Amino acid sequence: MRRQQPWFSLIAVVTALAACGEPPVAPEQPAAVATPQPVAAAPPPTPPPEVVPALPGVHGRDDRVPIDSMDWPWSAIGRLNLSDGSHCTGTLIAPRLVLTAAHCLYDQRLATWRHPEDVHFVGGYNRGAYIDHAVATRIVVANPAAGAEQLGGARADENWGIVVLERDLAIPPLPLASIGLAGSPGGTLLRAGYGQDRAHMLSAHIGCEVRETASLGREILHDCDATRGDGGSPLIWIGPDDRPAVVGISVAVRGIGDATQGVGVPSVAFEAAARSLGGTELGG
Repeated sequence: MRRQQPWFSLIAVVTALAACGEPPVAPEQPAAVATPQPVAAAPPPTPPPEVVPALPGVHGRDDRVPIDSMDWPWSAIGRLNLSDGSHCTGTLIAPRLVLTAAHCLYDQRLATWRHPEDVHFVGGYNRGAYIDHAVATRIVVANPAAGAEQLGGARADENWGIVVLERDLAIPPLPLASIGLAGSPGGTLLRAGYGQDRAHMLSAHIGCEVRETASLGREILHDCDATRGDGGSPLIWIGPDDRPAVVGISVAVRGIGDATQGVGVPSVAFEAAARSLGGTELGG
């Protein structure tokens, strides 16, 4: 901003020496006035930063980080693309078995289960690139009679599904395990998926926790960040031996007062079904 120039007066006095008599005094000249300089306008105040509302399922600070899905074990996680343009997250737990949430396989518009050919698993997906993919030939769920209300209600333990693919994929699967849920020393819990805001890149919350189990052990209550698109994403336990295993899947978000917590299904709910479908290398 420029400062305004001060006003000032310029008085010229002309003295002439006359040949005789007192020297005359020149009349006072008008004061020379500086032209006022315009004052620069103050810049508008900087607006406060926009407050972006947290996505549902992100508990406080967003702890998700981008992951290179071309490397194992991340490559066993993929997008489960659906024929209506939506997607969920799935995990390869056997060469042709994909674990996900049952609500992803239920078409709420038609109030019926999706046809297998409308479900397409893309493993190791990253911004259009992928490692392998296949279409489903069969869908297995805990309760075929369940509808949208039951899947989103109290029976979270029934919110799991297994997609049987048309062929084995060239991706090493992730084993199932029922260890490391709460109180197990020396390990790390993480959750990874394709959320709505990062739909073309895998992101993971590493180092989240299981808060407790509920419904007689049929539910996992966790604080892993997960939002829409992350439905069916794996809860992975990495033990002291650095071997990862799927100990559950994230299926919902439940409000508790002003806070929220994630709801998951433990692997004990679907391990027997996976083995019966030919998952002979499921670990445990």
